Amino acid sequence: MAQTKFDKQVEETAESLAFGIDRMLAGRNLDGVKRTDATFWRSGNRVLPKAEGRVRRRSYKAGWRRLSFRLALGTGMVETGYLSTRDLDATVQTVQELWENRETALAALETGGTGAASALTVGSAAYMVLTRERREPMRREECRASAAANAPAEADSDVAGARDELKSAEHRQAGQGEGSCPTKTPHRPA
Repeated sequence: MAQTKFDKQVEETAESLAFGIDRMLAGRNLDGVKRTDATFWRSGNRVLPKAEGRVRRRSYKAGWRRLSFRLALGTGMVETGYLSTRDLDATVQTVQELWENRETALAALETGGTGAASALTVGSAAYMVLTRERREPMRREECRASAAANAPAEADSDVAGARDELKSAEHRQAGQGEGSCPTKTPHRPA
């Protein structure tokens, strides 16, 4: 018996859903592309040679950390939905009171929002300072992989050397250091 178009669509959708659930519970990237050497128990340290594009920070995290974040986020969303619909009349009444007294609600949000933004800024700065040593090798490896993927095969090493000197001069002119790796460098033919 031949499959109809609808049956094929249902089968493909079920297969995609099964793969998505598998990737989520295994702590892998949800798009199915492996970009780093991270495993379920160990964090990643380098970019894989075949990885294309920019590698996000979450790709370096161990699978169990990604899984715990996903489970906490999903549980929080389910709990919020349950608590907001458990006593629907009280929820509607609270929302109406907030809508009628907008000035009071906005004043409370201003104070709390300023404190939360300050805490987030200080925490982000501390995180950036404390984890810099770990991120630098990743960035250098990412730059090497990007340069290897974008570099054309050169028959003449003098042309390649001249091109490298030109690029480093452009980086110095743009205010980027010698060791910086721009995210996108336009390709110029020799």
